[in-house]
Amino acid sequence: ANPRAVQPHLLKCFENIASLQFSSEESPTPDILAMVSQEGERVSLGRNLKARPPPEEWLTALEKR
Repeated sequence: ANPRAVQPHLLKCFENIASLQFSSEESPTPDILAMVSQEGERVSLGRNLKARPPPEEWLTALEKR
């Protein structure tokens, strides 16, 4: 499962989160480094939030941050 595949659906799930910034293009389980709003504002999340399957788990963790 590609964690980047959720990008087109983020606005449906979260208010004003247009995209996520990941640590590495090559990694199958990258760190989620930041949330980016529709206006381009970037909120850094730090490290230790891995995008590992299943996506429901890391999306829930993202929501709690």
